[in-house]
Amino acid sequence: MKSKTYEWGPILQKYTVTKQHFSEWWPHADAANIEYKKRLAGHVKYQVGFNDELKLIFSNIFAPYFDDYLRIYSERYNGKHFDGLQLDSLWINHMQQYDYNQPHIHAGHLSFVYYVQIPNELIAEAHAYKGQGGAPGDVIFIYGENSYINHPPSQICEHQCSPRAGDLYIFPAMMRHAVLPFKSSCTRVSMSGNLSFKSPVE
Repeated sequence: MKSKTYEWGPILQKYTVTKQHFSEWWPHADAANIEYKKRLAGHVKYQVGFNDELKLIFSNIFAPYFDDYLRIYSERYNGKHFDGLQLDSLWINHMQQYDYNQPHIHAGHLSFVYYVQIPNELIAEAHAYKGQGGAPGDVIFIYGENSYINHPPSQICEHQCSPRAGDLYIFPAMMRHAVLPFKSSCTRVSMSGNLSFKSPVE
């Protein structure tokens, strides 16, 4: 039987950051000193950004993941190639008890979230959750006109992820996503950023 699958829509890619890349970057994380809370959606008490020098360091260390996403993107969308990606913004999130992010989008072309620390208390809380929808602390990626609000959870309209330390998700900046609150008295640490395509390669 002859058939063909047509794929369109956003590309959500998950990577596992190596211990080497983590150890190369993490000593720089304490240098974040730009207040970001007022620039961002959601209700997270501690969100601090990085300056241009630190963004360049991060971009160089994480280039293998960004370059691979760009390769996948180019293969999916008619072989269109770009001359790399530019890291426009970078910030760190300390998500605590009852913090959350409502559905929102980002600036730029691509966005990412890198989970650095997932406390055992949160993992246990999520594992014990028996309700419908996402578990405590889940990140939900949403796509489609009738998703999230009008439809029950569906793999067609949304994808629910229970992140673990080392997970890196890269996705289109226009893709709506939300982060669910948790009750555990602990702090989950993640990093987020926005990327822009450099000029297309002719």
